[in-house]
Amino acid sequence: MAAFRQAARGRGLLERDELLKLVSQLLGYQRLGSKIEEALRGHLRAALRRRIIEADGASLVRAGTGTMADYGLDELREMFRSVMRKGSNYEREDVIHALARYLGFSRVTDASRDAVKSAINSAIRHGVLGYEGSVLWRKQ
Repeated sequence: MAAFRQAARGRGLLERDELLKLVSQLLGYQRLGSKIEEALRGHLRAALRRRIIEADGASLVRAGTGTMADYGLDELREMFRSVMRKGSNYEREDVIHALARYLGFSRVTDASRDAVKSAINSAIRHGVLGYEGSVLWRKQ
């Protein structure tokens, strides 16, 4: 996901195929073969769902959300279901990094850490997460 975010950043509108080629190059591939293209198309669909990339018509795409603050609390709260398994315990800091990776961020800044901490507190209040000290678990 980070490669999609990096490839699209600052480039404006791109053809989907052009974005896939840029991502494959960022990942170290010299050419975009059919198997790599198929895998990257699946990742592109995920990047679109996660708003890392935005569609503009049938064939054009562009960078989506630029920062963690661009996601609403409701969205972040729902994403805990994707990065945390039921029945497992997680350190709070590990959840922050997992959510950042899930959304294609390669680093966790203070601003993104604050946004995820706020989402964690919201998820606890809404009964999505449970906690004891710095340990979190998914309740729903």
